[in-house]
Amino acid sequence: MHGMRLFQSGHTYFHLCLNPALRQTQSVFQIEYTLLILDEPTNGLDPIGIAEMRMLIRRLSHECGKTILISSHQLSEMEQMVDWIGIIHEGRMLEECSYQQLEKNRHSYIRLVVKEPEQVFVYLRKTLSIKNIKRPEPSVIEIYDLKYGTLELNSRLFAAGFAVAEISK
Repeated sequence: MHGMRLFQSGHTYFHLCLNPALRQTQSVFQIEYTLLILDEPTNGLDPIGIAEMRMLIRRLSHECGKTILISSHQLSEMEQMVDWIGIIHEGRMLEECSYQQLEKNRHSYIRLVVKEPEQVFVYLRKTLSIKNIKRPEPSVIEIYDLKYGTLELNSRLFAAGFAVAEISK
């Protein structure tokens, strides 16, 4: 692998030097750990460095049996490196699933039929901080930001004084 060396000196280490420009920020991964936490591990890397980092992460996980927690906002990049995804929003775990399940869920939404769509729309955005909302028809609201399940959402709307004629997922 370009720029990556494996050496042994009493303990097993991965020595990662992605390119000459990054030599001053070289990282050494000692394999004797329970959990490795990486924040945006491919950020700022060239295509070769990204490919090497992906390979290193997969190798540490699959061949060495290590648990690696990666923080990233690049979902397409994570698809190429991870088996399991957790979505955290404002410190709260919203979802934890396989990448395949996440892709399936991305096309899911909650459909509301309401009598006061403008007011409900504003309530959802401002009070419940739901951002991904559409109004395909005058009395229909589709919620793609699944922060709340149908039961909790219906309860909150009822408590706020809104009549929900229909709710489905």
